[in-house]
Amino acid sequence: MSRIKRSTIEEIRTRLNIVDVVMPYSQLKRVGSQYRGLSPFNEEKTPSFYVHPEKSVFKCYSSGHAGDLFRFIELKENLPFNEAVALLADRFGIPIEYEDGEENRAGVSLRKELYEIHGCATQFFHEAFLASTAEGTFIRAYWEKDRQFPLPLAKELSIGFAPVSGTHLLDYLLKKSFSEEALRQCGLFYAKDTVQDVRHLRPRFKGRLMIPIRDVQGRVVAFTARALSLTPKDDPTHEAKYINSPETPLFSKSNLVFGLEHARLHIKDTHATPLILVEGQLDTIRCWQMGIHTAVAPQGTSVTEQQLSLLRRYSTHIDVLMDGDAAGARAALRLLPMGIQAGLEFHFLALPAGEDPDSLLLKGGLPAWEALQSNRQDAIEFAIKAMAPEGRQASPHAKEAALRQLFTIYQAADSLPLAESALKRAGQLLGISEYTIDKELPKLRINARPAQNVPIRDEKLTSYADILLIAASSNADLTQALAQCIQPEWIDISLLSGRLLGRFLAAAREGLWKDRSSADELLEDDTERNHFYSLLAREDLHLDNLQKAAEEALKGLFNVYFVKIKENLTRALANIDPSDHKALSSLQNERIRIRRLLEQPPILNLS
Repeated sequence: MSRIKRSTIEEIRTRLNIVDVVMPYSQLKRVGSQYRGLSPFNEEKTPSFYVHPEKSVFKCYSSGHAGDLFRFIELKENLPFNEAVALLADRFGIPIEYEDGEENRAGVSLRKELYEIHGCATQFFHEAFLASTAEGTFIRAYWEKDRQFPLPLAKELSIGFAPVSGTHLLDYLLKKSFSEEALRQCGLFYAKDTVQDVRHLRPRFKGRLMIPIRDVQGRVVAFTARALSLTPKDDPTHEAKYINSPETPLFSKSNLVFGLEHARLHIKDTHATPLILVEGQLDTIRCWQMGIHTAVAPQGTSVTEQQLSLLRRYSTHIDVLMDGDAAGARAALRLLPMGIQAGLEFHFLALPAGEDPDSLLLKGGLPAWEALQSNRQDAIEFAIKAMAPEGRQASPHAKEAALRQLFTIYQAADSLPLAESALKRAGQLLGISEYTIDKELPKLRINARPAQNVPIRDEKLTSYADILLIAASSNADLTQALAQCIQPEWIDISLLSGRLLGRFLAAAREGLWKDRSSADELLEDDTERNHFYSLLAREDLHLDNLQKAAEEALKGLFNVYFVKIKENLTRALANIDPSDHKALSSLQNERIRIRRLLEQPPILNLS
C-alpha cells in the first residue's frame, strides 16, 4: 500500500475521539475524566480497560497493551499501521491522500480485499432484490407478503437476493480486479483446488434470500441464505432451508453474534438493559421491526463461550427466548453453566407451543411480547421448573437430584456468595430448609480463578525521564527546548524511558520532530509502544503545567547526573596517593567545577 500523507494521519488523529473508535469493541462507562470497560483483548469480568479522551490514549491492564487510536485498530483488526489508518478514514468518512497520489491495489491486504468483496456482494445482492425483473418482483413479494416485512426495512438492512443463474456475481467481482486469492477465500464461491481458473468458480448461493451478517463494527463478513421456491433443484444445498457462508479469514461463526452491531447501539446501561437472545436472523429482524432493538441471535446451531463473552462486553443481562417444550428447556439449561462462568445473569422466556419470535410477534405484536415478559423467569426459577417441575410437591428423590445438579452447575461460578445465594433460593423453591442447604454448602468447590485484570493504582514515578518523556511528547516547543538544553550523557539509558527520551530529543535536534505523531515513527517495537502509551495513560502523570513539570524534572535529571560524578570524585580523592600533587590538584579542581555547576542548574528557554 502506498504511504499515507502525514497530513491525513494528523487530520484523523485530530478529528476523531478515541472513545468513538473504541466504543464498538467495548461498552465503556465514564468514570471521572476517563472511560472504563471490559478488555477488548482478553476475556474478563472485572473491567481493566481504560480510555483517556483528553490524552487520546488507551491502557489495558489485563493484556498490557497501550496506545493511541491507530494502535488500537492495529491490535484489534490485526492490521499494519497504514491499513489501520485507512480503515479509520473509511469508517469515519475522511478522504485519504497518498504520497504518490493514489493507492496501489497490489499492496492491499487480503483482509481488506475480503471486506471490499463482501461490500460489493452486498450491493450486488441488494440491487438484485430491488431489480425490475421477474426474480426481483418474486423476492419482494416473498419479503412483503409471505414474510410480512416492510420494504423500507429490507432497504435499511441491505437484504438481498442471489440470482438463480449465480454467474453474474463472479462477473461483477472480476471487473473490480480483486486478487485470485481473495476470490477463492471469500466464501462466496466453491473454490476447489481442481478449479485452476477463477473464472470457472461455482457460486455458493443461487435463488436464495440473502441476509448480510455483520461484525460488531457493522462490516459485512458473511451471509445467511434462505431457500425459496426459486432455489434450483440441482443446487447441492437445495434441501437446506438455511445455509451460511463458510469459515473465512473474516468469519468465524463461534466468535460472532448476529445483530450485535445493531443491538449495542440501543444499550443504555450495561447492568440494566438486557440483550434478547433469539434463535435465528429473521427472528432478530422481526424483533427490531417491533421496536425490540436489543435482540441478537447466535451464529451457528448452538451458543458458544466466545459468543457469551462477546455479549458480556455490552450487557451483563441476557433474556433467552426458548421453545416452550421439553427440548427447548433442555437446550436452555445447557446455557446456564456457560452463562454463570461468563458472569452473565440469565432470564428465560418460554414461547407458546409451536411459536418462534417471528410468528409470535407477527400475530400478536407488542402485547404478545409484554405477555411473554410477564412470565419471565430468572435462572434458578427456570432451572427448578425444568429439573423438578412439581417444585415443593416433588418427591424427595427429585428434589435431591435437582439440588445436586444445581451444585454441579454452580461450580462454574467464580463467586462463592453468588453461588450460595442461588442455591439457598433453590432450596426455598424446592421446600428444602435453609439448615439443610447450609450443611451442604461446605461441599461446594467454586472454581474461582485467581483475581486478575485489576487495574494497578499504586504506580509511582520511576524516573525524571518519565516526566520529561511525557512533557516532550506533549508540546513541540518544549521538545525543542529540552533538546537544546539536555546533554545526551545526562540521560540514564538503562531505563526504557531514558532510551526513548534520548531518541526523541535526538530527532528534535535533527529537525525530525513535529509533534506527538513523530513518536509513532520512533517507537521500534511493542514493548516500547506499550511503555510509552502506558505513561501517557497514567493518572499520576497528568501534568497540569507542562513547562513547570519539565523544568523540575530537568533539574532533577541534571542533579542526579552531576551528584553521581561528584561522589565518584570524592571517592577518587580518598584513594589517591597524597604525594601525587598533580593528580590531586586536578581532581580537586574538577570537584569544584562540578559543585559550581550544581549551583547553576539549566533553565529552559522557550522564547
